[in-house]
Amino acid sequence: MISRLSKKHGVTLVELMIAIVFLAIAGVALNIMYAMGRGLISEAQHRRTVLERAQQQMERLKLRQLDNGGHVPLNEAGVFSDTINIYDPDGNVYIMPLSCEIKVVPSQLLGPRGFPLYEDIQVVYDWKEPSGRTYRIELRGMY
Repeated sequence: MISRLSKKHGVTLVELMIAIVFLAIAGVALNIMYAMGRGLISEAQHRRTVLERAQQQMERLKLRQLDNGGHVPLNEAGVFSDTINIYDPDGNVYIMPLSCEIKVVPSQLLGPRGFPLYEDIQVVYDWKEPSGRTYRIELRGMY
């Protein structure tokens, strides 16, 4: 009789329930990591889009310099609002507001004709993601 009780076959109900609890915890953890990963990828795409906007502003200012006799007009400086469209996985569109500041600072050094030798140009974009994180992109150049 003792030899018959010492041989186990199969799994007890308690072992099965413990295994199910461990699998459920692992499943929830994977789901949370997946959702966080999707959010971070989405924010990276937003940063790339805003960086492209900032680069376009710098290129526009460079063209204005060429059109204006080698100087960026001081009236280009200021703060304005911009937006980008965000598409969620369900296809809904969310409009994310951006704040842009352009600074144009003439150099203290003057050229032979009495004009500044260059302008210090800065383009700054600030925004807040739907997750609550805030970001800032700054580009600077001297033309």
